[in-house]
Amino acid sequence: MAWIPYLLLAPALLVLARWLTPRGMTARQDGTRLVLSRPLVSRLLADLRLVAWGAMSAFFLALFLISREWLAVALFLLILLRIGWLVYRNVTRGTLVVDTSEDAIRLGPRVIGRVSELVALQVSQRESATVVLVLRDEAKQDRGVVVGGADRNDGRKISDALADFLHVPIMEAS
Repeated sequence: MAWIPYLLLAPALLVLARWLTPRGMTARQDGTRLVLSRPLVSRLLADLRLVAWGAMSAFFLALFLISREWLAVALFLLILLRIGWLVYRNVTRGTLVVDTSEDAIRLGPRVIGRVSELVALQVSQRESATVVLVLRDEAKQDRGVVVGGADRNDGRKISDALADFLHVPIMEAS
């Protein structure tokens, strides 16, 4: 049982790993596709909820090992399922692909819009910059799709790469 404090130290190590991990986006253009992505480790640790769920998981595992109660095992397994879902979601939603030949904009495996619907980009000036793709459908209704950036520089990098690739204007948001 002397190893239980080390088990509880795991969330602190996750926070440290998140802090030390580079989070910058990379833009890669190959033919008719523009691919914007973050490093895999950065995508895994992007969500602080993952760290919190990891801490709860460590707590219930330690509780089970001390008390041998099966309720703690059930809670531990439910928490592991939640952690698995967060990891899957963070990994799959970390890449934005703009493909002009297929007229598709994908965020991970999901198509979020068509290139022909994109009319502008909107960039926030806050510290946690976000880029919003302004899409207009056939009914002339505008909708925004948020593409999160790691920081203000990433937001600018994303918007500049998209604007150069697709020839759409950039609007500054307040």
